[in-house]
Amino acid sequence: MDTLQLKKSLLSTPGERIQEHIDFTGMSQAELAERLGRSVPKLNELIKGKAPITKETASKLEFVLGVPASFWLNLEKIYQEELLQIEQLEFLETCKSWVSGFPIVALKNEFATFYK
Repeated sequence: MDTLQLKKSLLSTPGERIQEHIDFTGMSQAELAERLGRSVPKLNELIKGKAPITKETASKLEFVLGVPASFWLNLEKIYQEELLQIEQLEFLETCKSWVSGFPIVALKNEFATFYK
């Protein structure tokens, strides 16, 4: 398994931690949505990672779930950093065929000749 596949397989959204927490406490998504003042579809977007955890949302999660806002914001930051790394690795993958067309041996020889 290469680095890109590994990163994709290990990626988890901050929302997965929200879901784990409410599962543990026996709260439903509908109940959490109501307590947060959100619709169930909006909460579901958050849980699936399609919507970010904002400072406001983190504060509400702290109030409702008792987990510090800083925890939720840190999870979101790490998630966004991991997404960026995956995007960068995907871009590098697309560059492989482009780079394979470079005349590397000829360039090395030219470089060696030039700097003798």
